Amino acid sequence: MGSDYASVEIHNWNDGHPIDRSGHFLDVHAISSDGRTAEALTDPYGILSYIIGSNKAFICFDFHVMDEKRVLLHSVVNSEPEMMYGTNGTSRFTASFISDFEYHVVSPDAALSVAEDMIANAIRWCDNNNVKCRHYRSPSQFDWFKHLKSAINALG
Repeated sequence: MGSDYASVEIHNWNDGHPIDRSGHFLDVHAISSDGRTAEALTDPYGILSYIIGSNKAFICFDFHVMDEKRVLLHSVVNSEPEMMYGTNGTSRFTASFISDFEYHVVSPDAALSVAEDMIANAIRWCDNNNVKCRHYRSPSQFDWFKHLKSAINALG
């Protein structure tokens, strides 16, 4: 479900698929004419459709079913500068950053369990960083999980 503007440099190849420096799979069907870049297969921050967190700090998700053997699960954390207040009266100013949170290549059989863990990790990150997690507290309520489940069920 990667966005069409997430073209990145091909660093290596794995099982016939280009990968970037981080080891993320790229689209073998969307390689640039010079063969140096390809579109990302997942781009959580690019689509911003599946989010857990607040307006200022959140984790966004994407997935891609590569084939009947591999599913890509990807999450990215985004944190805008803001004053965060701890429960003990302390406060700190957060830095602005966007970074990979989790990236997994798993079998379809393992995908839902790993996705549940990713959601739990995102909620835990929000809790640990005093981010009001006004979004979903359970995987069954989260559209990313629902869409992933439908895509896996479609494999048969």
